[in-house]
Amino acid sequence: ARNAVNSPREQKFRRINLSNAGFNRRLWQYESVRTFFAAWGWEEEQGHLILPANVDSTIALATISRRLLKLRPSGAATSINYSAQDPNKLRKQKVEGEKRLRIQKEQARIKEKLREEKERKAALMARVDANRRDSAARRVTTSRRQGPSFGSNTKGFSDIGVDLNASGG
Repeated sequence: ARNAVNSPREQKFRRINLSNAGFNRRLWQYESVRTFFAAWGWEEEQGHLILPANVDSTIALATISRRLLKLRPSGAATSINYSAQDPNKLRKQKVEGEKRLRIQKEQARIKEKLREEKERKAALMARVDANRRDSAARRVTTSRRQGPSFGSNTKGFSDIGVDLNASGG
């Protein structure tokens, strides 16, 4: 039906096979859908729904929309009439809706948990980097030994702190 509105001149979009299982399961089984298609101008012929060439689909839809808006009480929310539907299907739809809602809540909880974990990891990495900078600043930067040296590395009196030029005894 959407294709008939988007491409009103294409004949292939003005014909629907009524033996199509998906179309029957999703739409054609409901009396309100049949009424809608009839009001739109679709006709049933030899197992097909056909939108005659003389029907302008956009004008027909605009007319139907105006009629529906007039029928709806002012301030009332748009709703679908489920009274013609099978109660078992309604129950199944309700259960599926509740299941989808539970899944969405679980997904939101998991996203929140991942976000918190990411924040914790970022804070931990910031502390690790700060500790690295702090320890690098405290590290001794020279590898040469400072002060007097003794043992095999001793080369002269000055290495052990004796000044031969000094007076004294």
